[in-house]
Parts: sequence; C-alpha cells; structure tokens
Amino acid sequence: LQLYALYKQATEGDVTTEKPGFSDLVGRAKWDAWNKVQGLSREEAMQQYITENAMGYLAINQNAPVVVAGDKAVRYDV
Repeated sequence: LQLYALYKQATEGDVTTEKPGFSDLVGRAKWDAWNKVQGLSREEAMQQYITENAMGYLAINQNAPVVVAGDKAVRYDV
C-alpha cells in the first residue's frame, strides 16, 4: 500500500476524494495509505516511490551486484 500511496501522491497530489464507505475495505485501505502521505510534494513522493521499489528489488534479489552512490547502496543486474 505504501507504493500505491506514493504513486498516487506523485501522479495526482493530495487525496481529494471522499473516504470510501466502511464496507469497501480495499478502497478504505488505499485511501488511508494515500492520505498518510498528504502534503508530500510530487517530487518527494516520486523519489520515495523509486527508493521503495529499489529496496523491494534488493530484498528479492540478494545476489545482485551493488553500486554505492553517495549514502545509498543499490544492487543491479548485469
């Protein structure tokens, strides 16, 4: 849900729709996640989205080579 929220924030900005009803559990979870990143700029949301995706990739691909750039270490496939 964090990636969903960051994607929505990066592409649409702050949530403007009404919170879904109680019976729409998936819709409410998505809305709540997006609402938690309210106020984050589109650029910051995009950067966090990229970082979260990279961290997920690194967690899955433990044997990928690592490149260190500044304070970040990123694995990549060759």
